Amino acid sequence: MYNAIRLSSLDQHTHRFVWRNLETHRDPDHYALLTVTFGDRPSGAISKLALHQTAKMYQHIYPDASKMVIRNSYVDDILQSVESVDNARLITQQTEKMLACGGFRIKHWIISGNEKCGSTLQSQDSGESVEVDLDEFAHEKILGMRWDPKQDLFDFNVKINFSPKYKNVRKGKI
Repeated sequence: MYNAIRLSSLDQHTHRFVWRNLETHRDPDHYALLTVTFGDRPSGAISKLALHQTAKMYQHIYPDASKMVIRNSYVDDILQSVESVDNARLITQQTEKMLACGGFRIKHWIISGNEKCGSTLQSQDSGESVEVDLDEFAHEKILGMRWDPKQDLFDFNVKINFSPKYKNVRKGKI
């Protein structure tokens, strides 16, 4: 997602580096990154701003998709509840079209429900949607939690440390 966001010309100067490939006899070449990079501190805020700006720009064409992206997205996860699988497919198609206008490409959607559950994956080559069995996605990681799309449940793993190193900690603080 980050590589879909172009840096402004002013910001490109803060992402410059020099390189000469260990050839000490010549001056180094100067390079500047043109897109947001993963791991840069402001990357999350920049990506959220770009995603929301895209949604606002196209809200008159895709009002439901725009509202979903603005209200229900966090970094590269979008969580939405709708009445039926058909509604889910419709809003995912609208969201893909809207975000494509801003240069974003959806990797995949996972749709759960009582009807035939499946995941709509976007093919990298043809751009056609492909149905995939949810058994391939036994658990997905969403917002740092594990989600079982077949049962539509979140799993939490909690680690409790009974080490003697922490024996003097007051129980009221835990």
